[in-house]
Amino acid sequence: MTETDNLPLFKILVADDEPSTLAMYKGVLSPECIGENGLLELNALETELFGKYTSIFLPPSYELVMCSQADEVVDAVKASLKDNRPFAIAFLDVRMPPGPDGVWAAEHIRKLDKDVEIVIVTAFSDIDSKDISRRVPPAHKLLYIQKPFHPQEIRQFTSALCAKWRLERDLQVYRSNLEKQAQKRTLELSAVNRQLELEIAERRKSEERYRTLVELTSDWIWETDENLVITEADPKVKALLGYDPDEIVGRPLSCLISEDDAERTMVHVTSNRGPFRGFRSSKIHKDGRRLVIETSGMPVWDGSRIVGYRGLDTDVTAKVRAEKERQELEKKLARAEKMEAVGALAAGVAHDLNNIMTGIIGYPDLILKGILKDSPLRDLVTNIKKSGEKAAAIVDDLLTLSRRGVPVNEVVNINAVITEYLDSPECQKLRAFHPGVEVERYLDPLAPSISGSPIHIYKTVMNMVSNAAEAITGSGRVSISTRGRYIGEPLDVDEDMKAGDYSILEITDTGMGIPPEDISKIFEPFYTKKKMGRSGTGLGMAVVWGTVKDHNGHIEVKSIVGKGTTFTLYFPVAGPGASHDRSKA
Repeated sequence: MTETDNLPLFKILVADDEPSTLAMYKGVLSPECIGENGLLELNALETELFGKYTSIFLPPSYELVMCSQADEVVDAVKASLKDNRPFAIAFLDVRMPPGPDGVWAAEHIRKLDKDVEIVIVTAFSDIDSKDISRRVPPAHKLLYIQKPFHPQEIRQFTSALCAKWRLERDLQVYRSNLEKQAQKRTLELSAVNRQLELEIAERRKSEERYRTLVELTSDWIWETDENLVITEADPKVKALLGYDPDEIVGRPLSCLISEDDAERTMVHVTSNRGPFRGFRSSKIHKDGRRLVIETSGMPVWDGSRIVGYRGLDTDVTAKVRAEKERQELEKKLARAEKMEAVGALAAGVAHDLNNIMTGIIGYPDLILKGILKDSPLRDLVTNIKKSGEKAAAIVDDLLTLSRRGVPVNEVVNINAVITEYLDSPECQKLRAFHPGVEVERYLDPLAPSISGSPIHIYKTVMNMVSNAAEAITGSGRVSISTRGRYIGEPLDVDEDMKAGDYSILEITDTGMGIPPEDISKIFEPFYTKKKMGRSGTGLGMAVVWGTVKDHNGHIEVKSIVGKGTTFTLYFPVAGPGASHDRSKA
């Protein structure tokens, strides 16, 4: 089998009333017309221009269908569509007596096939191209060649238009698949959203039940003199704080309050000239437990003078805990809604932006092949291509978020992924852009492997290192370390963190640090404090968060403004069901 056996077969429709012209088309578009010497010359020219040989000049295979009348053209297009083998290009002579002309045929072809590339061929200069463009839209799929023409023109037109036709068909399939995936993920996120709403509703019902129970329970009542020394204590203080009444009568009220809350509580009680409700403070149980107590009270008056205070203490520790849990659920719901919105946005971007990027990314390569190496247009065309690639990177980040939840079960050596990135062109480019930033690695060779996707772990490392470098102004240091650790008790990292063995990836920078009020926002989609146009889209850390969560991992962030930030990523080690490790260090 030769290389040409693997090339695509394009159907070409040629319509002309002159047999000699039809014979010329057949001779020009037959693969053997180029010849072995021609191929050698083209490949030598490619090597000279680009420094390598990629076989792009091997001739594609064409299936030619010849017609001499316009009605035959329409019948041929109908037959090709019925067989699901549409034409890529139709070369149409304008005048084909005695039947309808080529423009008539073009109109009917376009109604049948919106994708075929139509080339109007004429020996007459009096044709109205504007009228033809109006009758045979769209204009970008309608070209003109005037007779007489050189055979090389036909060959070049055919090669370029076939490549354009194939690229557009591939993009249609690609967009369709992206839309289906985005729609599927949007439905999944909607289901998660509904589930979280049900959980929140259930939590609120639970809070309401708890509130009812609290109202039915008997809280302890206390009374003090004007100096806040306890004079009376309800027996229920035993159940609440563990003291018998006689243990606290005669003692200052502050003896029951935590040291850091005592002064604030005393000021609040004594500053009120009337009733006060719902004041919260921390009180210490006899066994040392710290309780959140909600106090309601009022001054006791003797005429115009305050002679004491009377109040009611309610233990709201469980209520406060429930409120925190509800807030966490609401945060998860908000994050799910944002991710759902990103999924919907990804579908729209995949459909709309990819239409725009079709020309921005695809056509520059074709243009670069047709212009000289020293042409002043080459830099402009290259910039167009780079802009398209940046737009494609944004779409890729959006689609990474919209495709979250795809199961991965490959053993990944984190040290190998880090080493691969640090030796990559992306990292070299980052170092060149931040020459004052030193990147250090401290990789524990015994760090255990994890189960997941090496591509997503690579992107996580890339985003984290890039963010760390950009956080440094001037000179500084970015440190990357790995280690293994067994965690027996859950850390403060995540309430859902389970005990077990973890592979830990830690990235530390000596940059500007993150203000405490911003730490909770950095993983939100589109959140960024970078200057617009400098770098980043606000999606990098959202992608990191999504990747870590998809790997059942956890993220811990510690930062000091002006000194730097440390991100610690915890990944469960690979289980027995993971596939073979493809990335050994």
